[in-house]
Amino acid sequence: MMKKTQKLWFPPLLSYQTYIETLKELNSDEVFEGLLGYGLFAEVLPPIFTSELFLDFCLMNKPIFTQEKADYIKYESIRNNNSVRLFGIPTPFTYYNLCTKIRDKWTDILKHFEKMTVGQKHKISRLHVRKLYQSKSLFQMNYQNWWKDETPSTDLSIGARFLVRADISTCFPSIYTHAIAWALMTKQTAKQTMKVKATRHWEHHLDKLVRSTTNLQTQGILIGPHASNIISEIILTAVDKELYKRGFSYIRFIDDYECYVSSYEEAEEFLRALRGELREYELLINDKKTKIIPLPISKEYHWTNRLNQEEPIPINGVINYKQIKRFLDLAISLVESNDDDLSILKYALKMVSEFKLSHNARVLAQKHYLHLAIIYPYLVRVLEKYVFESLKTDPNVISDWSNEFFPIFLKQGNYEAAAYLIYFAIKYNFEIKDLSEENIIDTTDCIVKALGSIYFLNRGSKKYIDIYNDALRLSQDTIQSEQQWLYWYTTLEEKDLTGDWKDIKRAGISFVN
Repeated sequence: MMKKTQKLWFPPLLSYQTYIETLKELNSDEVFEGLLGYGLFAEVLPPIFTSELFLDFCLMNKPIFTQEKADYIKYESIRNNNSVRLFGIPTPFTYYNLCTKIRDKWTDILKHFEKMTVGQKHKISRLHVRKLYQSKSLFQMNYQNWWKDETPSTDLSIGARFLVRADISTCFPSIYTHAIAWALMTKQTAKQTMKVKATRHWEHHLDKLVRSTTNLQTQGILIGPHASNIISEIILTAVDKELYKRGFSYIRFIDDYECYVSSYEEAEEFLRALRGELREYELLINDKKTKIIPLPISKEYHWTNRLNQEEPIPINGVINYKQIKRFLDLAISLVESNDDDLSILKYALKMVSEFKLSHNARVLAQKHYLHLAIIYPYLVRVLEKYVFESLKTDPNVISDWSNEFFPIFLKQGNYEAAAYLIYFAIKYNFEIKDLSEENIIDTTDCIVKALGSIYFLNRGSKKYIDIYNDALRLSQDTIQSEQQWLYWYTTLEEKDLTGDWKDIKRAGISFVN
């Protein structure tokens, strides 16, 4: 059944940008520099890794690297629902080749995005590459520019009786790379031209370069590198075009859909349509996360509104101990009533970090979140910004806390949390007593190994030669070398490297800030 696209009743308060207007603010060189120099390492990693020097090397030398395909570093990160998401870090050479192709075909990619989004009365896709305020990066989760981005959900909800929430099951790992060309050329044309030499059709060549970052696997693109966000949008904006033609009133946050409908039957129709359009690209809905929610939604469900409504009012210019305790207790209760969504605790912490607190309130907030980070390691990666820096945590407290819980995280196999504690030790210059050279050699986690190597090198370890020999062994291992490249490249000297790696080491390229 065809529906009329819901009309927005009120004119926008400001002149907001469309999807394509936002993307057209980026020229091809800005896209290349943003992706390569600031989009190789995911935001979830400790902020000690950078590819800025590699970008400078590539801009100056315009290299032709010999590596045409490679495996990648695997990095597990805890999500806001306490599940684990697998991130990937490609080798710099395969990623450079992919970014180069995106730069060279940026005009054609923009034409695709414009074709897929033309006529949309509101911007459906809410999270995508764009110019960011005071940042050279092109992508940030949950980023919104309030003077350029309209918020259509209020208008879309007028007259609606239900909200449909749905997402794609393991979206990035499920993307079939040949579907990139399907979206760009149509499936029929792509299949007809697939056997022709890839370089004759840039769409197929783009598919090949995406596969080169995962050792030529056709199933899945890497989570983390910002180029993947462009690749996913190529496919998902094509899905949007078909859904929008059917008149559905919805928005999308990468792979999360929110659709406003007038009846339960229409909600089911949207889900059927979404399943069908995703199936065209070999993608599936995550049934466990699919919900049809009656409107209006309670305040507890809209936890952001509740936290903002309950923000403490300063007394004599500051927020006191009792006030902050009440606010933190509210955040905990909202987690319990919202399916244990830990992003509530992160959001509340960000709010607290901006409060003007009394001394006792500040100490309570620090203790509270250091305690919660043990129960919910998802919070460990935001401690530096929102607790250590904003709440001015004593470095001795950071040291004592890290020393107490590092062996626990390591024993649990929680390498993300362990990596962050090593990073804290490097940044704040303290010793982790239970961290040994043997720990670094024995673990298989590349990020822990790389940070451990930096830690022991900085401390002048007499046993650093053991780490060096371990890195040398892995660099020569035909199976593991590419999965551990950041560790052994960071550790080894030029004399022990070969090929492209030796060339960039000779040029002084480091991936450590």
